[in-house]
Amino acid sequence: MGTLEWRGEQVLDEVRRAAFAGVEATADNLATTAQAINRERAYDTGRMAAGWHVASVTDSGSVIRATVANDVEYAIFVDQGTSNMAPRHISASALDQVGPTLPREIASRVNLS
Repeated sequence: MGTLEWRGEQVLDEVRRAAFAGVEATADNLATTAQAINRERAYDTGRMAAGWHVASVTDSGSVIRATVANDVEYAIFVDQGTSNMAPRHISASALDQVGPTLPREIASRVNLS
């Protein structure tokens, strides 16, 4: 007769590892997409477009969070607008494009063999 075995801790560890890697990859893609959108919508010197980067990826135990940022001092004004300038919506547009790929990025990294 066969034996059935549940390797719960191993499975959960693998899913967490895959989730972290998937979030990391999606954040990289988000930064790259923001750079491309920036070049289309607000290109001048290229300094702001080059400024999009993954600032952090953290795992609190219950939430894996990635932060994509732009440290160029005027980036927030270009992205979100001012009373004198319409917003370019670079970060929101990049997130709309890339965000839906997160589940696929995680699923492609799970190895339960």
